[in-house]
Amino acid sequence: MEWWTSLVTASLGHFPVPGAVLTISNRSGILAQSSVGFADVARAVPMHHDHRFELGSIAKTFTAWVIVALADEGRLSLDDLAEAHLPWLDLGPLGDRITIRHLLTHTAGTVLGADALPDDLAEILNAQAFAPTQTPVSFHYSNLGYQILGQVAAACGGTTLAEQVRQRILRPLGMTETLAEVTFADRERLAVGHWPARPDQPWLPGDPLAEATWFELDAASGNIVASARDLARFSSAFLAAYRGEPLVDSSGREILSRAVFTTMTETLANGGEPCHVPEGACPVRQSRYGCGVNTERIDGGTLVTHGGGMVGYSTFWMVDLEQDVAVSVLTNSNGDSYVSHLLARAGHGELRRQLAGVSDGSRPSFDPTVRGHHPACPVGRFFSDQDGSELSVTLDADDVVRVRRADEVGTVFQLTNGRWGTTVPSLRRFYFDPQPDDTWTWGPVTYGRDRPATAPAPFHHPLVGHYRTFSPWFPEFRIVSRGGVLYLAAPGGTEAPADDLALAEVEPGVWSMGSDGPERLVVVASVDGVVVSLNRDGCVYSRVFSA
Repeated sequence: MEWWTSLVTASLGHFPVPGAVLTISNRSGILAQSSVGFADVARAVPMHHDHRFELGSIAKTFTAWVIVALADEGRLSLDDLAEAHLPWLDLGPLGDRITIRHLLTHTAGTVLGADALPDDLAEILNAQAFAPTQTPVSFHYSNLGYQILGQVAAACGGTTLAEQVRQRILRPLGMTETLAEVTFADRERLAVGHWPARPDQPWLPGDPLAEATWFELDAASGNIVASARDLARFSSAFLAAYRGEPLVDSSGREILSRAVFTTMTETLANGGEPCHVPEGACPVRQSRYGCGVNTERIDGGTLVTHGGGMVGYSTFWMVDLEQDVAVSVLTNSNGDSYVSHLLARAGHGELRRQLAGVSDGSRPSFDPTVRGHHPACPVGRFFSDQDGSELSVTLDADDVVRVRRADEVGTVFQLTNGRWGTTVPSLRRFYFDPQPDDTWTWGPVTYGRDRPATAPAPFHHPLVGHYRTFSPWFPEFRIVSRGGVLYLAAPGGTEAPADDLALAEVEPGVWSMGSDGPERLVVVASVDGVVVSLNRDGCVYSRVFSA
């Protein structure tokens, strides 16, 4: 644990994370635990293992548990159409194909979800205009799909999803520090969530953090608050069920039966969530999404995992079934930070080495300033394809990448989301990314090896501009034209895409976001040939005055 604590402590300055609680547990309880950093930066409150955190999408595991248990009791079938249980639900022309199984495994083709409204029912109805265009699909992560499952659980279970979570999971497991809804009355019981103080540009090491927005939440896609101690109790149910020795409640009823566990972990999509694996961690040989969990193959073993991203909180949970251990990292860093994923996997990798007796006590560096710990990036002189202006990228004796643009000099960092950024003031607005073709891209500009012979003809498009909404999940983005292609570029946000997404007009005023998903941008209003507002899957953004 000392190794892990030291790594996390050294990493606090490299990531937008004020504090973390690290836990290793087994079926019997907590084996080791460490708290690092601050629960509240402004008031200098140290992090403590009793602090609670919003778990984000780890709540999907709770929702899936309830749904699969209802199926095991014969109250529904995973092959039922979702619309059959919710007469008001309209999933469009393909609704007669979308089953509960598809929703559980993120293969229904429903959109990610806009999180524009605070109530699941209203959010589902608001998103019905963005019906699936293809179903089933191999894997497309969807909060909206789990919000629909929450309504199915209520319809088939006779009470709200939150109450079923309390009755089926929290009370039997003694998870007394866990909440099935998030209310204003609970705010003081949690570590204070944080996010970048400047949401309009990529966060870089050294940038300030601010207290994140707080709001009430009762969403089947992310409605759980828990302590690390309670998450260890949750893990114990999976470890016991795997061994065929399920835990029982006071009446002798199995809490997580072997049958429910098997359905959750063996009903698999053809794909799964991206795996963020740091240097020194065990490589993930396979990851496929089951019912509310990722099922992974690591070093010949099987794990169930899930990450959680909330406004102000980033969490990751791993249960190593063969090794009979669970690892969790709970942080009060914003949900688009993958720091919890990286720290959990690094800790799990060291734990497996220690259990195998092969640990040498070394630890990876998470210092993003050091090029040696990241993929190679091109160095030399580069020229803008827009105006021919020059910048240079160099590697100094300390293995640090630096950029010079005119009279400005800055450092280059690779961030937890895989993107790169630089401290050069005039380049802070966008990510500054190396490309496989030996170029760099920055917003609308490509920096190549050759100075362009002539300046490109001016290109103006009604969509190009800076857009913002008051929803804290995905608060803003810019649309740029680079190389004749329109891109949506977001500096950050819990539900924001990590990469720039190419836009393509699929019908007048409707634009696809990326090439492999159902997400859409729809023009809401234009004035004098300039778009002033856009609808992203149900969330409305307006053009703002800043560039």
